[in-house]
Amino acid sequence: MTAFAPPIASATPQTDADIALARALYVTRTAPEILNSDIFQEALQKVALVGPSYKRLAPQAVRGPMLKAEVKSVRDDISTFRGPVERFGTTVVSDGATDGSRRPIINLLDVNGEIVEFVKAIDCTGLTKNKEYIAKLVVDYIKGLEDPRRVVQVLMDNATRGSWPLIEAECPWLVVGPCEPHVGSLEVKDICNLPFFKEVKRKVAVVRRFILSHQKPLAVFKSLASGMLHAPAGTRMGTTYYEFQDVIKQKDAIAGAMGSREVQEYVIANKTQRATPESSTLLELYTEAKTFATDIELYQRIELAQAVLQPIVMCIRLSDSDRPTASKIQYTKYQVQEKLKTVTVEAGKEPWAEGEYDWDAIMQEVIAIHRYRWDYGYTIVQGTGYLLDPEYVDMDQHQDPETMEAFRSFVEKCYVFPDALPEEATEAEMLAHEKERDEVMRQRAACDLQLLEYKMKRGVFARDVVWENAKNISAVDFWFLYGNCVR
Repeated sequence: MTAFAPPIASATPQTDADIALARALYVTRTAPEILNSDIFQEALQKVALVGPSYKRLAPQAVRGPMLKAEVKSVRDDISTFRGPVERFGTTVVSDGATDGSRRPIINLLDVNGEIVEFVKAIDCTGLTKNKEYIAKLVVDYIKGLEDPRRVVQVLMDNATRGSWPLIEAECPWLVVGPCEPHVGSLEVKDICNLPFFKEVKRKVAVVRRFILSHQKPLAVFKSLASGMLHAPAGTRMGTTYYEFQDVIKQKDAIAGAMGSREVQEYVIANKTQRATPESSTLLELYTEAKTFATDIELYQRIELAQAVLQPIVMCIRLSDSDRPTASKIQYTKYQVQEKLKTVTVEAGKEPWAEGEYDWDAIMQEVIAIHRYRWDYGYTIVQGTGYLLDPEYVDMDQHQDPETMEAFRSFVEKCYVFPDALPEEATEAEMLAHEKERDEVMRQRAACDLQLLEYKMKRGVFARDVVWENAKNISAVDFWFLYGNCVR
């Protein structure tokens, strides 16, 4: 039997069109958010231009020839971005995931600034994702490219650390390192495993869980709050910080909801309710959550924990952007360290019982964790970027052995000596080989000379316009403009 929708009275053709479009979304179970799509709006406008003579598309056409034409169009669009890729190279990004069918996969992407191209997803079902397997997967992809040397960097999750030297051994011209936002997230996780932060996090979780898991407390909270207790996405870095931030912003609403008559009556009416036979009763959950939600000292502890995590999370946000920020990481990590040293508690005003915590000792542990993760995520790209970022030109990075070692190593990767000749090489081959080695030495020496010119602000770097421009462009663009002044 066919069901017909009853007609809805309307006053204008616009209303008729709106009703028909809304009904189409309902019937096809299409999310209303599609109306925010510029492409969808453009499609509606073009259909409207054709008018009543428009003939609907056949599904076979959409799945067949039109799909092929769209794929070709997208590939043509992508080809217009190849200029930056060929000029500056790309970074290969590798990360493990689980697909919709719960299969373990490894995703490979090619990245150049804002240009991100998905390469492929490898199904790893039944395979052991050890360091040799991961290294071979990445190396095979790179060496299979028309120009393998266009890949200048590989970034991977921290679980694959053992594969990094294997990849660099096979592709000595590139740098392999960790995903910097993941490193920052590990730092937050390490800090939150310290007893003080672990206890604060536990109590915050108790309060959030009670409010968000029960309809009446949630309804009362919403009526009092200026915002929500958000649940940051599982893949977002530094989620604990954002949970703390929400609780501080909504602390009055939280305390008000937990102490409200409506919530108390709801708890009394359902006091023996349990989620499972082994879990606590609703009354027990409420009693614990209310104790925490109305504890002034807990909010003071949350603010302290938030002050510690804030500079670390801001560093994560910097590295998690699509901007060229690798050159900013080193100095930003230093700024985080200095900021952490300022998070203090006035003697006699500690929000805990005497002797419960030693804040100075806690902060020493926090700074030690920060230093460890700083070193853990360090690559020669970061060190070289810090040395060559015009924002830091007046600093003395060139006097730091670690930074200069990063620069030397980076230059050696850019200008590589030719492979050794076999014993039976001809005289002509040996002469060509020696000439190639001499050219590599000349290029490396030119890099040293250019660094000297840059730090001393000589040659092209002596011009005021260079440094005025440096305020408005990235370090990458700066060196693209002025990096050929020494030959």
